[in-house]
Order: sequence, then C-alpha cells, then structure tokens
Amino acid sequence: LLGEFLFNHVFSSMDPEFDRFCDIGHGVGSVVLHCAFTRGVESRGVELAELRNDCAVAIANTVTRSAKNRRGRRYGRISFRQGELQDPAHRAYIAGSNRLFCNNYNGVFGPRANRDGGLSPDHFLAGLFTQLSPGSELITLERLPELPMPQQEAKEARENAGL
Repeated sequence: LLGEFLFNHVFSSMDPEFDRFCDIGHGVGSVVLHCAFTRGVESRGVELAELRNDCAVAIANTVTRSAKNRRGRRYGRISFRQGELQDPAHRAYIAGSNRLFCNNYNGVFGPRANRDGGLSPDHFLAGLFTQLSPGSELITLERLPELPMPQQEAKEARENAGL
C-alpha cells in the first residue's frame, strides 16, 4: 500500500531531466531501484546498516546487468552509500537531490536512534531540509521535530485555542 501511494501519487511527476531522488535509510534499495527504473531519474540512497546496503548494491548490480541486455530500456543512474546519516561526507550527496524520501515511521529516526547523545537523525533531516534547493520535496512518514507545523494546522490550533 505504501509503495502504491508513493509511486502513483508522490513520485509520478518525476522528470528524468531535472529530478534526483534520494532514499534516506534505503534498506535493500527497492525504492531507489523503482525510481531509477520506472521514472528514469538519478537515484541514490544512504543506509546505516552495512548488510542492508551490501544487499542493495548486489541487487542493483544484478538488475542493471540484466537491464543492459535489453535494448531501448533506459534507467537512471543508481548509487548507494553506507554510514551514519549525520556523517558530513553524506551531506552534499543527500542535498544534491531534490526529491527525497525517508521512512521515519514510529520514531525509527527519533531519539531512540541517537547513539552519541547529539541530535537525532530526525533533527539532522530537519536541518538538512532547510539546505535543499528551492522546490525540493522531502517526504517523511512522521513530522520532523524541528520544522514548524503546516500553516493550515497552525491556524486550526490557534482557532481551537481561542486566539
């Protein structure tokens, strides 16, 4: 259901000439591969877990090798990185995208993912979002803690409080 929603409603307007996609916490890379092969956009991902990243690379190698044997089929460039989201080496890699997805459902990037006592990955994402180029989209499944609530929601909260 999530995949159907993402690809039919969120990513359907991707333009291979303009858009660059990044999946933050890409797992085995299925969303990255889907965007590259069905939308033709450059697609990348960053994953904390080494095993999941290794699986994503292996799957991508197998799929792209198969695709190269089929004439007329174009797909976007695919790349994966493994490591901490907060690693400065990943900042430009992530911020070089203008369509980003992060499945941060159920606090997976929240305080419980904070290993060193600093900012959580959700806080880092909120800061990174402010550095993306104008018009960029970051789709998350839960609100990022440092971003203000949407204008309509803020208006309703003020009205409910009698302000």
